[in-house]
Amino acid sequence: MVYQYEIERKEISQVTVDKLLKWLSEHNIKFLKTDHKIIIQHDDYFFLYRLDKVISAIKAGFRFEDAIKIITEDWEYLVIDVKKAAEKKSNHLLRMLSRVIGEKGKAKSMLEELTKAKIVIDDRFVHILGDKISSQAAYESIRKLIKGSPHSSVFDFAVSYKRHLKNKEREAEYYLSL
Repeated sequence: MVYQYEIERKEISQVTVDKLLKWLSEHNIKFLKTDHKIIIQHDDYFFLYRLDKVISAIKAGFRFEDAIKIITEDWEYLVIDVKKAAEKKSNHLLRMLSRVIGEKGKAKSMLEELTKAKIVIDDRFVHILGDKISSQAAYESIRKLIKGSPHSSVFDFAVSYKRHLKNKEREAEYYLSL
């Protein structure tokens, strides 16, 4: 069975469209391009599911080279809807987003440095892209910031949680190798 995925060309920049089409060609993936759409055909539904995440990450503001790692390196793309946590009060939404960004972007930069995940913030959502461990550590850390935890304790948590996840991954790999 062949599945299809459609992308409206106007939703992503022409430069990104060109990079995507080149990548699809290099990987022998069938596609059809029209003036308004790119239609991608593949027999693996999960591939198209991950491609949808790639396109969503690009729309959020991540570079194509990073977003395509969702497919090539099994990266994760996670989204936190901060508006849901703000309980319908716009001043809470702004405060919560400000906590994630930090003064002059320092909190966001620190989380990216500590977790190695990439983070994009817009007027409602926090978008996270990275390997499974990095993205999960960033996700949990950002949730703590949104809930009001002090920045210093969240940064400490990010380091220890990432270490914990890596240890769990090593443990799982060990037991799978038996």
